[in-house]
This record gives sequence, C-alpha cells and structure tokens, in this order.
Amino acid sequence: MASPRTSSKDSTSGVQDPVAGEFCHVVEIASIRPAGLNKNFAANDQERAALAARFGLQSIGSLDAAAHLAVVDDHGSVRLRATITADVVQTCVVTLDPVPVHLQVGFEILFSPVDMDEVDVQVTPDDDEAPEPLEGDTIDVGEVVAQQFGINLDPYPRRPDVVFSSEETSDGNRIMVEGDTGSTAQESPFAVLLNLKSTT
Repeated sequence: MASPRTSSKDSTSGVQDPVAGEFCHVVEIASIRPAGLNKNFAANDQERAALAARFGLQSIGSLDAAAHLAVVDDHGSVRLRATITADVVQTCVVTLDPVPVHLQVGFEILFSPVDMDEVDVQVTPDDDEAPEPLEGDTIDVGEVVAQQFGINLDPYPRRPDVVFSSEETSDGNRIMVEGDTGSTAQESPFAVLLNLKSTT
C-alpha cells in the first residue's frame, strides 16, 4: 500500500499545511491519548463524487469509517485499526449494467518512523503487512481509508445473473461465451453466431 500523505506544521507560522485529497481526515499523532483515539467519519456528497471518479465507480451512496489509533511504543509507532462500510454502484464488465455492491471490510496497519532500521518495531501476527513508513507528525486516516476502499473493490464486477461458459467451435477450439442463469449457452449472442457459421 502506498504511504498516506502527511502534513507538518509550518515552522514560522505554526499553522498546519492543508493536505489535498478526495477524503482528507488528518490526525495529529500528539493528539492520540494513552488509551488510543477513536475517529469515526463519513464521506459527504463532494467526497463521494470525487472518490467515485477516482476509482471508476458509477456512484457511492455511502462511505463510513470507524477507526482506532494507538501509539504502541516509545518510538512513536502508531497502529491503525479501522472498519469501512460502503454502498457503491460499479459497472458490470460484461453488460455495462449497474452493479450495486455493499462493502464491509476491516484492516489493520502499523506505521513506524522513517528510520525503521534503527527501531525495534513490535510487529504482531495481526499486522497485514510490514510497517508503513511514518513521516511527519500526522497521519491522513482518510487517505488510508480511501486506499483500502479501492483495494477491496471487485476489479471485475459483473451482474449476478451473468455467467461464463465454454463452447466448442466448428474447428474444435473452445471459447468463452456469456450467458445468464436463466438461459442456455445456445441462447447467447455468441452461440447464435456460432450456430449460423456451422450451418453455412
């Protein structure tokens, strides 16, 4: 997973620089209490439209995230646990029809300081991957959620009644044809063409 965009405070003004992104929810590491920090947020209309464009979706009806952040060692490593719940509409790769999808997925990521080679990082079996580099004094939890949202989308969505089957052509080769659960392979447009070819 790509590292989340981070921001740092301007040394002269003390004001945190804004972070550009479709779903920006920045958490300052210093604000994470010893017991951890809960952060729940939902995408608004503008954010949903931007994320739908980013991931090639027809629309996003809702996108909610429930996150918990905790500092897990003296070096400032942060463990993020979160659950994403979303209702989206993808496009069937076969028919181009809309495909409504309900997504609910949990993930866990450990962020550790950039100089990880010099730090004894406590990695647990629950960590999905190796620690992500932690730069600056903030984590854009919204961007992390957006990345995990995109990763967990079906890359080849199709309508539930669309199936694939194989057919043998007149020359003995087999090809994949589309159909649906209420029809036979011979009723598909590809099969009709094959039948016409075999009778000529």
